Amino acid sequence: MKNLFNLLLFICILPGFSQEKVFEIEKPFLDLRSYEKNTIKLTNQETNNIVFLLEEKKQIKALLIDQDYNLKKIITISKFPKKLNVLLGYNITDGRYHLFYSNTRFKKSAVLTLDFNNQTHHIKDVTYNIKGERFLDSFIHNNKVYLCTITNHSNTLNFYNINNAFELQKKKTVALNNVIYRSLNPAKDYYFLSDVFNGDYVNHHKILTHTKIDQISQHSLKEASKLIKFYPNKDHLFLTFDVDKTTTQVFEFNWDTFEGLSKIFPKPLMKNRSPFQRTNSFFFDDKLFQIVAHPKEIQLLIKDYTTNKTLKVYQATKKDSIDFKNSAIIVEEKNNISTKESKTSRFLRNISQRDLGIYAQKINDHYILTYGGVKIKENTSQANMNFNFLPIPYSSITISAPVFTFTDFSSFNYLNTTYIKSVFSSNFEHENIPVPQNSQDKLLVYNKKEVKQLPAKVIFEHNNSIHFGYYDFYRKKFILFRF
Repeated sequence: MKNLFNLLLFICILPGFSQEKVFEIEKPFLDLRSYEKNTIKLTNQETNNIVFLLEEKKQIKALLIDQDYNLKKIITISKFPKKLNVLLGYNITDGRYHLFYSNTRFKKSAVLTLDFNNQTHHIKDVTYNIKGERFLDSFIHNNKVYLCTITNHSNTLNFYNINNAFELQKKKTVALNNVIYRSLNPAKDYYFLSDVFNGDYVNHHKILTHTKIDQISQHSLKEASKLIKFYPNKDHLFLTFDVDKTTTQVFEFNWDTFEGLSKIFPKPLMKNRSPFQRTNSFFFDDKLFQIVAHPKEIQLLIKDYTTNKTLKVYQATKKDSIDFKNSAIIVEEKNNISTKESKTSRFLRNISQRDLGIYAQKINDHYILTYGGVKIKENTSQANMNFNFLPIPYSSITISAPVFTFTDFSSFNYLNTTYIKSVFSSNFEHENIPVPQNSQDKLLVYNKKEVKQLPAKVIFEHNNSIHFGYYDFYRKKFILFRF
């Protein structure tokens, strides 16, 4: 415990991080000594107000904070059904937050209404029994929740919303019949995507999981290494598939009708090396960043989404130096980070044996690409904590972080991750400059084991700044810092 206190003190005085304490509240929990606490952050997309849900065993405390961190209202919920441990999303109408909960099997559901106008709350049982479908993810758009499921033994996606009467309404059914994942079992050539999500594929190949990449948040290379990604933005919901090594398939859905548009972006296939080739992509700023890697070669392709035009291609073989990189080879292993000037051949061999990922962001009119290999090993309880969910007892349930929470930066560190960074101009010309510091770089200090164990930890982006909140045992306060 002494080490934890010293580390927190170090964080508070660390130079160069320019952190500022912007909010605190005394004794926010009933049990001030337990570690079993959780924080969920909700955002009103119209007013930019914040609601913190401070959760513990015996109560939930909801704090309404305006965009300037002024505490406006508090609502305390003393009794809440323990079995309803999956937060699907929320709707906001006239200062009332309607939070939709379910159990892991989606047989029981309820709506928790937080009425900050009258400082009251109400819990109402509802029925959201989705038969023959598997829940995939939820999205918040204009303060309304949308749910996505996949029909069993099919490639069919179903989109729902929840109306003002708390009824589940189907918006659209979309058949992605041209998305096929090849089996390694010679007796069965193809699997449906639903079979992959349901785990029927485990005997022949690893189960595919998806992730959600929202525009305002930083994300880890682990998240970017997933082969199926949802990208919700203010106008559309994009869904990308990199399950095929030769193409990236992009589906674009309108928020109003969920009418779909499909596009195909080819990837180069390295001759006679396809069993060892790994590929992936990242969608950002209406550009598609594709990566193709093999122990003998690497290629980066930058394409315009609207025109399908290839804007730039960078490549290197194992005999070359990667002259379009701006960092040394960065290795993260068992919470230790090091940079190594290593041979290209060793880097290519390393990332070709791991989950390949690429992540793009923009800093000061420069595009920063982070790409490399991730060897993931995590337990279910840690993943659920990172995603700001209450514990989910069934490990077969796979739910990614909802868009109204922020991907935990501590999840950036894994058993073994190897990557490099490149900087490009707005025209995607390589710029030989130091890599601009991003939010992940500023928060690497939180990867320490002691800080990972902080209760009620939450990390999110608000007003273009990164925020870190946690419960301080010594001061008996929930504290929020802005970086």
